[in-house]
Amino acid sequence: MDGRRFYLYVLRMCDTAGHQGWSFTLSSIRHAQHAAEAEFVVLPQWSSDLHLIHTIEGEGVLQIDGRDVEADPGVVVAVPVFKQCSWRKAAGARWTMINLHVRIVDPNDCALHERQLLPERFAPTELDRINRDLAKWHAALSGNDRWQAGLVAIEALSVVGSYLAHHGGVLPATEARLDGRLIELSAQLRDTAHLPFDIDALARHAGLGRSQCDRLFRATFGVSPKAYWTRHRLGMAQALLIETAMQIGDIADRLGFSDIYYFSRWFRHHSKVTASSFRQHGREL
Repeated sequence: MDGRRFYLYVLRMCDTAGHQGWSFTLSSIRHAQHAAEAEFVVLPQWSSDLHLIHTIEGEGVLQIDGRDVEADPGVVVAVPVFKQCSWRKAAGARWTMINLHVRIVDPNDCALHERQLLPERFAPTELDRINRDLAKWHAALSGNDRWQAGLVAIEALSVVGSYLAHHGGVLPATEARLDGRLIELSAQLRDTAHLPFDIDALARHAGLGRSQCDRLFRATFGVSPKAYWTRHRLGMAQALLIETAMQIGDIADRLGFSDIYYFSRWFRHHSKVTASSFRQHGREL
């Protein structure tokens, strides 16, 4: 399926329930401005959602696995999902950006944005107009008008779909023929990210043996079942830290950790930053 046909397919099949077609979620449109004299805190991140960074002024740098990807006003940067990344700003330089944060889920209930169909850096046409629209939508979302929020989500879907149509990769030909047992297993891993990992129980539930489960899952998703579960567990932790006012101890409890100290060590190991620091600075992006 080429990019343009995919875009039209998403627009046609998208439904809010997410059970009969594609579902699209606009998580947020964040606006961040960092003054030239401001000290910029380097914040490691590992997100489970798609973040599209639109630089309005100045320059930021996203480091991915030791590589620098420049974010400037002429391009959009797609932050890779489930990769250790960190942002920095040049000393004495301004950086103003708008972050379009979305999720796209296919009819198999698998997150499409995890396929990394967009390049890390690309240059859309009419980017100035898009950025003006994003600023307008950011302002619209600051209120409590659900109807207005729905209209903004439709507009955001159009932008993301256009990016996929003109800059995105091609969906794998086997995407629609995923083994139903693996679809069930991936859903179970996401749904149990807040519970202790039990591969034997998960494999039995999917009708697979333990070794067969591991082999087939790696072949389909490129990672082990436990790595997939860990990714979503960390994504859930990051979302709760940034998007809610829950106490860190309550987040640890929600995710099934025995105590806050264990959760804090686990979060720092995977995110390379403390949970409190991630919460404090994560909202800036």
